[in-house]
Amino acid sequence: MELQHSSHAHPLILSDQKEGEDVLLCCGCNQTVSGPNYSCTSCTYHLHQRCAELPQKIYSLFHTNHPLFLSSSEMGTHGDGVTCRLCDKSCEGFVYSCSKCGFRVDISCAFPSCLYGGNQKHQFFPLLSSSASRSEGFDYCNACGGMGSTFEFPYVCTFCQLMVHRDCLNLAPTLNILQHPHPIFHTYAVAVDPENPYRNCDICGEKIKKYTGAYHCPEPSCDFDVHVRCALQFVTHLSGLNLKPFPDVHEGKLEVEKLESKIKHFSHEHELSLVNKSSDGDEDHWNCDFCKLPILSPPFYSCKECHFLLDKGCAKLSKRIKYRGHEHPFTLQAPTIDDEVFVCLICRHYYHGYFYRCEQCDITVDAGCMKIVVDGSIQHQSHDHLLFVAKYESHVSGVGLFVGCKACGHRKNPSVMDEYLRCGSCQFDLHFSCARQPRKITNDRYDKHPLFLTYHPLDDGCDEYYCRICENTRNNDLWFYYCKECDLDAHGGCLRGQCPYLRLGGTYTLDDVHPHSLTLKEWELINWPGPPCHECHQPCYGPVYECTDPECDFIIHAFKRCSHMSQYIYGK
Repeated sequence: MELQHSSHAHPLILSDQKEGEDVLLCCGCNQTVSGPNYSCTSCTYHLHQRCAELPQKIYSLFHTNHPLFLSSSEMGTHGDGVTCRLCDKSCEGFVYSCSKCGFRVDISCAFPSCLYGGNQKHQFFPLLSSSASRSEGFDYCNACGGMGSTFEFPYVCTFCQLMVHRDCLNLAPTLNILQHPHPIFHTYAVAVDPENPYRNCDICGEKIKKYTGAYHCPEPSCDFDVHVRCALQFVTHLSGLNLKPFPDVHEGKLEVEKLESKIKHFSHEHELSLVNKSSDGDEDHWNCDFCKLPILSPPFYSCKECHFLLDKGCAKLSKRIKYRGHEHPFTLQAPTIDDEVFVCLICRHYYHGYFYRCEQCDITVDAGCMKIVVDGSIQHQSHDHLLFVAKYESHVSGVGLFVGCKACGHRKNPSVMDEYLRCGSCQFDLHFSCARQPRKITNDRYDKHPLFLTYHPLDDGCDEYYCRICENTRNNDLWFYYCKECDLDAHGGCLRGQCPYLRLGGTYTLDDVHPHSLTLKEWELINWPGPPCHECHQPCYGPVYECTDPECDFIIHAFKRCSHMSQYIYGK
């Protein structure tokens, strides 16, 4: 193989230097040649293969203003006595130099082994004297891209001169995030590709600064790069596996791999047809009957015999799913009896219907929350950007902190799994339960018209706002339901109640609790305090069983230890 290198006038031939042969010196690095090398047959000019294949142009964190170009003494681009600006040693062989300001580094300093795959590890020490820092100063952290501070001493690698925050010394080398199927690796972004010195973050879309750290997927088919701050907000598990479906078991994955025109789904008795178009205004009525989430746009599946709707994502949900960070699989289950109730460990609501359950741990996730977790993100109608599943924790100082739900304003996260939804581009966080509120509610008790979920404040000049149901003050900056025709606004919790996913009104016989039949009801917050529970004597609130006999005042908490119905609750 022949190579015409810019440093030499003659062509170079690829050969392999064996042990015991004449000692040759590489004209690029001035080290002994061994293994593959390029040699000139006309003179004594030799290059290691790695030196011959060095890029002609690089962008370096050591000189951020201009690119550096490969040069050599034979090319006459620098004179005798020139020293490397980093190690202060005399430059011999190849150097990288700036044609505009004379900055030069030898190739060993340009590609330190702790940055470029060598055996040397970084050795960071606190830089206690600002005068000892490189001329650019601690403007930004080379590990995370965050700003430096005059009040904080950086840590510097003695080999490659990287400057990093103290908090960034322990960045995880590998992460798994829901936004990408492969593990991503932390890299100090020393760009050597002159055609692509800039990259955009694949989560927030903003540019990743040159010469700063990022997380990168090394898979050849991927071009995935993200800011450190974005990756750490959406990390699934530092050493675990990313969320992926288990191999199909039993019936396995539903047969709907593509959007077929007609399907038969196990959750409904009728055939479902694909809907690709809709009439104007129909979208206010679209809610998936399987996951209870709003359907923002077609395509979806619909039953022509009734009003059953199925989101296309729910049609392809696996029946067995590996939840990230959890050692056991979750299996989709249908209620075995009509009375069966479960508690979702993410949104903490009581549910009737289909759910995912870990048999070993007896914990459950409802289908709607699991769908969001599997997808990793949702496009919510309240926000322009995607909202990603995030963890309620901080891996780096100031990163990943829950700032408060934009819908309800609460900073506390009800999820047992510490998960919420976050925008990667701006400070916008949502609880799972708040994100799943329906866009439209009809409640004849309070208004003959439907009320619509409203995300922006009313601009009518009022100083105070009140919920028309509970008559307490309402924060106009938080979400609420509103009827424009009647000028009626209400808290979501007051309008929907605390048990929006339970089938209220059913009749039950609990012989060991009460001789009469009971009905499942919700004792609402506006009626607090409720009558005392006949078992625990505490005021009733939330789901209760009430006697259907008008002459009997028996009432009992539905899903506490007060009644034996607690035995049918999963995920308590």
